[in-house]
Amino acid sequence: MKTEILNVYETLAEAYNSLIDHKPHNAHYDRPNMMQLIGDVSGKHILDAACGPGKYSEELIAKNATVIGFDLSPKMIAHAKKRNPETQFLVHDLTEPLSMFEDAYFDMVVCALALHYIQHWEATLMEFYRVLKPGGRLVLSI
Repeated sequence: MKTEILNVYETLAEAYNSLIDHKPHNAHYDRPNMMQLIGDVSGKHILDAACGPGKYSEELIAKNATVIGFDLSPKMIAHAKKRNPETQFLVHDLTEPLSMFEDAYFDMVVCALALHYIQHWEATLMEFYRVLKPGGRLVLSI
């Protein structure tokens, strides 16, 4: 399944990126609701998990957060870097350990519209918990 998802997003990366700012589900439903749940991020250190082309990162950075993002798709990461040139983005699989980050590293983990692509969430959610600071927040949508 992972290979199929990667192939789809590698194929659609350019079109997905070109629509991300105004595609109805993203721009008018998911993103406004997620941003409301996310709240004030000024001065926060945030992990943008499965960041796609970096639109959430862009919005979080505009609100004075420090963001690191990752995605399975190298083409999506290329778009994220172009959109947010000063931000660190990594090619990484959502189902793999986040061993590049220390325990309690982030104030918040944001994961929008991605968990439904993986069969077993337990390990991923445990990794999110591990990298969150005490009292940190996970905000996700599916």
